[in-house]
Amino acid sequence: MMNRKENCKKISKTVRHHYISEFYLKKFTNERGKIWVYDKQEDVLQERSTKDTTLEKHLYTIEGENYDYIEQFFKRNEDLTGRILSDIINKREITIKDKVTFSHFIALCIFRTPFAISENDKFISKILTDCKNTIVQNGNLEPLAKQMNISIEDIKNLTTNVEVCTNKAVNLEMLINYAEKYAECFSKMEWYIYYIEDGNFLTSDRPLSLLSKVNYGFLVPGILMPGVKKIFPISSKVLLVMGDYGKNVIQGLMLKDKRVIRHVNISTFVNAKRFVLSNNKGLIEDIHRRVRNKGFV
Repeated sequence: MMNRKENCKKISKTVRHHYISEFYLKKFTNERGKIWVYDKQEDVLQERSTKDTTLEKHLYTIEGENYDYIEQFFKRNEDLTGRILSDIINKREITIKDKVTFSHFIALCIFRTPFAISENDKFISKILTDCKNTIVQNGNLEPLAKQMNISIEDIKNLTTNVEVCTNKAVNLEMLINYAEKYAECFSKMEWYIYYIEDGNFLTSDRPLSLLSKVNYGFLVPGILMPGVKKIFPISSKVLLVMGDYGKNVIQGLMLKDKRVIRHVNISTFVNAKRFVLSNNKGLIEDIHRRVRNKGFV
């Protein structure tokens, strides 16, 4: 935690925090520099500026002297990733170091979202609440009662009505640590980079999706399960597919099968938590109709 604070504390404060990076969103804009955003929650499709898309005010702000260090940590990763993203789009070869850096960017796209923050907050709260209840029910409260000069029964009554509060910095640090573990896995997988001439790829507020031909029964496919493809749209014309473990990065692959492109877009749409993003209004409408007809929404 301290390393991130020390590296970032001299950088100016920010307020508007993109959880899907703006430089990435710009790879999905139309000729007007805008992006079409479908809100699954509100069932609204709008054309927006990238600066007003997938962001919240003070999402990563921490109380104290180093209030902005989390946001600046993300910003440093974005600064390193921007050049790599352009190299991939322009079919320039990327290095092993680039692969590692871009893996971190992909992993952070999973764990820096409001949904991930909220779910982890609930997870921490449940653990702390269970610990509190266990201590109250089974622990030795006599030393604490003497220290506070109240009865054990009073302590039990007080703690029963106390709501556990989580620490935002701890929550975000946990999520960053999760992301680092995921990034390590992504960097050790086979990468296949596909390009299309006809059509476009969608992206979303949860851009990584999983596709598998293997039937795992009641199990939800995970990133380490054999045969599971990790799909990440690089731009409206470029797609990264991560396979099983391996060192190779195979670039310059052409994808011409419209059914496969459609299948990828359907997966992206279904996997989106709230926002589906594209440079093409008609594409979102078409995929939405296909998803609705198949009963996914």
